[in-house]
Amino acid sequence: MFDLRLDQRGRVNDAEGEIIIGDFRESFLIDLSHWEGPQYRESWRRSASMVLNSGFSRFLVSIGAPGIGLYETWPCWRRGDDVVLIKGYVLSSVTRDFAFPEEAESLPSSEPGPGLNLRTCSLNDMAAFERRLIGAAEQ
Repeated sequence: MFDLRLDQRGRVNDAEGEIIIGDFRESFLIDLSHWEGPQYRESWRRSASMVLNSGFSRFLVSIGAPGIGLYETWPCWRRGDDVVLIKGYVLSSVTRDFAFPEEAESLPSSEPGPGLNLRTCSLNDMAAFERRLIGAAEQ
């Protein structure tokens, strides 16, 4: 199972986010000062597509204005029939030159090294996530 969720009920400047990777679940705050929910979901759809088609992307789970705020990301790599994800941060000192958040989604990166706390889901789970987002966008 792979899913990213955003719940804005009763909130104005942020939302509650949740990532699900297999049996792992983590909640986090999503900054809504620069992007709204639909923009995050479209970013997640692009990221899922990049993982499926080119083998790497980052899921942006909280961003401020490009060049000003922190981009919180979950980088992920395709490895055989699986997708490997790790929580990471791209700090504003690195992202200030990104004109668009899409550049942070696709910034090249090497495979994670040994000893990191990795989470894994199947390629099929990632493809199902992408299809759900495509279907939601078409409604």
